[in-house]
Amino acid sequence: MNTKEAGKRVYQETGTCYEVYRKLKNRCHW
Repeated sequence: MNTKEAGKRVYQETGTCYEVYRKLKNRCHW
């Protein structure tokens, strides 16, 4: 599993932004 897919999984399972993606994209959605 790559980082992007892991981030999506964390977001889907927790309903919160994945911290790395918050920093990179400043949003919760992919």
